[in-house]
Amino acid sequence: MSNAMQQLRSADSLAELWRGLLPDYELPSREQFLTWAAMCSEDTAVFALNRAARKARNQKQTGIPLDGERLGRYVTGIICNERDGRHIFNERRNAA
Repeated sequence: MSNAMQQLRSADSLAELWRGLLPDYELPSREQFLTWAAMCSEDTAVFALNRAARKARNQKQTGIPLDGERLGRYVTGIICNERDGRHIFNERRNAA
């Protein structure tokens, strides 16, 4: 399968995951999901979306709301940190 086809499928999977994890938040654009799919592996993007969902739950409990745009930027930040080696979740997971 071509890289472009893989990115399209990954973007669709990520959008579906967002709908499941963050149903109360506006869905980012398809272009945003395609950007995330191009930036990293699907595993890394899934990790980032799960972290964003956890942050959204925590923020609801503290009364400090987030919106979909801020959560999207949070996901992008996690992906960039992973990609640039500032935070590598695979090493922690494999060490456990």
